[in-house]
Amino acid sequence: MRKHPLAFLLILTIIGSAAAQPSILTTPVTIECSQQPLGRVLDRIAATGKFYFSYSGNLFNKDSLVSIPRQTKPVGQLLELLFHDHLQFLEEGRYLILLPARNKAAEEVPEDRRYVVSGTIFDEHTGYALGNVSIYDPATLSATMSKKDGRFSVRIKNKGEPIILAVSKQLYIDTIIQIRQPAGRDLTITISPDAFPPKALLLSPRQYEQNDSIHIEWQDDSLDATGKKNLVPGVETTGFGRFVLSSRLRMQSINLKKWFVTRPVQISLVPGLSTNGALNSQVTNNFSANLVGGYSAGLKGVELGGVFNIERKGVSGVQA
Repeated sequence: MRKHPLAFLLILTIIGSAAAQPSILTTPVTIECSQQPLGRVLDRIAATGKFYFSYSGNLFNKDSLVSIPRQTKPVGQLLELLFHDHLQFLEEGRYLILLPARNKAAEEVPEDRRYVVSGTIFDEHTGYALGNVSIYDPATLSATMSKKDGRFSVRIKNKGEPIILAVSKQLYIDTIIQIRQPAGRDLTITISPDAFPPKALLLSPRQYEQNDSIHIEWQDDSLDATGKKNLVPGVETTGFGRFVLSSRLRMQSINLKKWFVTRPVQISLVPGLSTNGALNSQVTNNFSANLVGGYSAGLKGVELGGVFNIERKGVSGVQA
């Protein structure tokens, strides 16, 4: 029997890529603070560990003052020091989701059931309904987008745990909510702008002629955990990207600039019709097979495409 060393190396590449994902909770972080607001301390931990926290605004008081003597510990131990047993932690890609500690006395959610979760998204400060908001389940990749009137409906398969629903929109703070009894409820979700109130624009009092024009540029001051700019992905703005990607897929990619996950296998017909569902643009695959074309966050392994392959972040491995 002939041996195929190339195929053997490709298999090792896939296995190695899948096993190389570091855990946020075990990442060592050095920190020291004295009577600092809890929210600011969490920001420092996230920036040092190069990840993002996500939690509901009413989960704890971000202005409460905490002190930590200088020490180097894994992120999980630092969080236990800050919150004791009051919270539980869920890793999704480079996000660390903070949730209320599980209440064993609470009503258990039935296993293996499918729910339709619906509701309306509003701006927290203006009260206006928001369209083009991404609503998704990070565990199952079930996703949808809100309509112009803010309404949304998404099908979610439950696996015996409370449902975690993430809400994201460009220029708004990512919001995570936990739903223990999804059946028969119409949700009202409010999200807050990323910078509120907006920076004031001051025009000096002078006389303008009728034909004078004033040019104003929006400056995006948002930074990621590494201090780099969060830029709109370039592939969606190219002519080819606009041709093969629907406006819904492009908007989904713009809303989800920070959230990415890795999965071992993807099978795709065209962008938007794949085993990764509507969130295929946020998934880095170890193996991907695309009948016509595929659209994903990246590749760490092997990818085969009939006509085209589109990766948002980069390729590490073999692509054909």
